[in-house]
Amino acid sequence: MSWRLKLTVKWLDRPGDDEAFGPERSTWAALRIDLGEACLTSSLDPDGCRRDTVIGGMSGLADWIVENWLYVLWDIHPPFPKAPAAEDGRRPTVPGLQTASTRWQELGNVDRNALGLWQHRHSLGHGASDIALPSIAFLPEDRRVGIAVGPAPQALDPSIRFSPPGEHGKYRLAPTWVSKADLATDLGGFVEQTLRQADRDAAARPWANWLRQRLTEAQTLAATPDARRKVEFGELVAARWHRLAKALGEDTRVLEGILVDSSVVSDERGLDQLSSAVADRVREVGNGAGWRDLALDRAEMLQPPHERGYRLAEKARAWLRQPDTPFPDLRGVLHRLGVGLGVFDGPPIFRSATMRGTKGGAAILYTEGDHAYGGVAPTRFAIAAGLGRLLAAGLSEAAFGAAHGPQSRWVATRQANAFAAEFLLPMRGMGLTSDVQALSERYGISRWAAERHRENRLNGASGRFQP
Repeated sequence: MSWRLKLTVKWLDRPGDDEAFGPERSTWAALRIDLGEACLTSSLDPDGCRRDTVIGGMSGLADWIVENWLYVLWDIHPPFPKAPAAEDGRRPTVPGLQTASTRWQELGNVDRNALGLWQHRHSLGHGASDIALPSIAFLPEDRRVGIAVGPAPQALDPSIRFSPPGEHGKYRLAPTWVSKADLATDLGGFVEQTLRQADRDAAARPWANWLRQRLTEAQTLAATPDARRKVEFGELVAARWHRLAKALGEDTRVLEGILVDSSVVSDERGLDQLSSAVADRVREVGNGAGWRDLALDRAEMLQPPHERGYRLAEKARAWLRQPDTPFPDLRGVLHRLGVGLGVFDGPPIFRSATMRGTKGGAAILYTEGDHAYGGVAPTRFAIAAGLGRLLAAGLSEAAFGAAHGPQSRWVATRQANAFAAEFLLPMRGMGLTSDVQALSERYGISRWAAERHRENRLNGASGRFQP
């Protein structure tokens, strides 16, 4: 299903001078926001009446969209863990305004000022509109944008109570993903519609002309690769991009894919270490074995991310002719699959990185020596997840790069986590014992990850598995 964010406007008569001023009066309307089949503006007012729209001036929302156009579409690295490790017991979530205002400590070691700035740039209408809205946050990636919906912050004393769009009357933790191109069309269409309405009022026309010029400038910046890279990867990478691209040629796509999934590289030494590691690995010539033979068919690609990860792990184990035995030597397993393995001697910007160059060689690098990434079980999981990213990409691109860690792409990480769990601890192996601790020790996976994986697999097995 292709999800869209739909903003439907019904223009109303201008309110009195005491209710609104300036362009607000000229753009007074009832607004309904739908995300797929869910109405985000569905609410109960103090009288108990259910409504699907909110009423106010649309100028503030239009202004916010234009001001934050580049960030909504291209600011891909939030100041909080986007994809916590599968074995650390934390559930990933996109903090809404309520979480950011009252429970931001739950996000871990997060800079509150950076979080506040992110909230302003990614929460629809924040600081620019008085319209009552639930918390609607945008989480951009390279090709898609996640939309996370949460309750309006109680600190704002909302006058209405919005109905959660998730199942069982609760807000979803996970975002809903939409095409970046579709979102740009939908948000841009709302702004244009608001500008046309403002044009009808001579008093609001100067504001409309001013905002229209700003929209053109914002869209031009978003279409400029150099401007986008500053928002995507930071000032350092953007400033050195052309030099990096000249050195790597077509394999620049490997570096770009890793940077999309990594924490922002903030120092020159770290960037040099990463680019050198990529350059060294992409020079390797592939031996054509193993990983090239593994891919999902078209029907399997239609399954949810975790099911795709499970199926891919089963295929990899079948190819290795080890459907249920442990892998004590991951390096040897990767060698059989034609994938190199090495340590990344650089800053801890990822847990593992996967790369495949135009010459056909494939390799996984992993980070060690940092407290957030150390330990045998977490390292094995990160390496296995890196293999999952490689196999999921298949041969669709000549050069491919990805990373696994707190900033890696949402859906790809879910699939890679499922692959890693099933690859290290196959469902067939779970029948050997019901002792989770024994399973974790035998298969080299953390107890928490083994426990969670066992629970997930058995719940999804429809009774076929008998412990």
